[in-house]
Amino acid sequence: MTWKDIWKEIFLKFNINIGKRKPRKIKIQRHSIDEFMTNAQIIKNRIEIDFEERLKKRSSINSHLRTDDRLFEPFTDLLVLTTIGRENFSFVREIGIAILRLIKKYEDDNAIRVNKSHLYFGLSLNSIYLNDTINAMIYWELSQKEESLILGSVFNASTAISDSIGKFSSVINPVSYSLKESLLYGGLRNHYSFIPDFSEVLKAQPPPEIFAYFSAALRFRQIDYWLKTEFTAMTKIYSQELINSLCILCEANLKNYPAVTRNMYGPIINDDLVNINAGVSSLIGTSNPPSGLFLSYPTNSELNFNTYYPQLVTAVKSNSLLEDNLKAHLIYGAYMLRNKSLHDYNSGLIYFNNNVLFEDTIGLLFAAVAAIKAL
Repeated sequence: MTWKDIWKEIFLKFNINIGKRKPRKIKIQRHSIDEFMTNAQIIKNRIEIDFEERLKKRSSINSHLRTDDRLFEPFTDLLVLTTIGRENFSFVREIGIAILRLIKKYEDDNAIRVNKSHLYFGLSLNSIYLNDTINAMIYWELSQKEESLILGSVFNASTAISDSIGKFSSVINPVSYSLKESLLYGGLRNHYSFIPDFSEVLKAQPPPEIFAYFSAALRFRQIDYWLKTEFTAMTKIYSQELINSLCILCEANLKNYPAVTRNMYGPIINDDLVNINAGVSSLIGTSNPPSGLFLSYPTNSELNFNTYYPQLVTAVKSNSLLEDNLKAHLIYGAYMLRNKSLHDYNSGLIYFNNNVLFEDTIGLLFAAVAAIKAL
């Protein structure tokens, strides 16, 4: 990471507008594995030594101090510097797990408990970057339960995520920046009030969807970097996994409406959406017989999807649709994607080999989450 990258992250942490920048060309340098391992071990040793020095200065007779967060600053600082698509996530996890072992031994030796909320939160973020969703959820919940012990309150997921937004600006601001920089999502956000900042949509999610949306946004921060720089096969796989997650989240948010009686996305927008928002429902139409958007953008075959899906994306990006019509396009677009891409990696789909359309697709689904919440 160069100093330019570090300064960019600092600006984002404090929500400073850094304006439009041309993508920096990647410089390829050759390094031997021995050189990399030596440097990695130096970094690991320095962080662990820094942590142990901080731990020695901590009181060994009191549990859950409010100042415990500062113990983990060496680790969280390193973590923040890996949120823009770098490849050393496994190395960062190794350091975090080593620190966790040290802190647990300290707790056992002194019969006390340290507030490990920042460490667990860092491990949660790291797990997201590694696409390890189960551990990400476990570490995040452990983090917030640690916070509850400090506050003397019962764990509440919605309160916990709001606290995370306030305390972890170094993570939240870069995610908000990436979404604003998305041509589709950022363009819609500038024209439609029902598509707010990332943090506002996040706080509007109920548990457990609140963590699913948080996880999706953090992964987009990572994937967005690669979509703009190296559109590789692995980039496509990770991006498709994010699309799948967002399709499932859209369906889950629809099911949270009391009027919904069906269990799948298609039947919900066919049969139940009219009871949630009749205006949007009439614009989407029905699949049998085809009407509304079902008629305008048929998706019963891969050929139809590849023909009509780009047309729907173009209509959305025009920023000229009336609010209900835009909501209808976004919700129907999520339906098209769910039907054609959720169950396998289909390299024949039109967006799969087009990095701009791939990024627009992710932006469309983030906007669809907001549209569903605003019905």
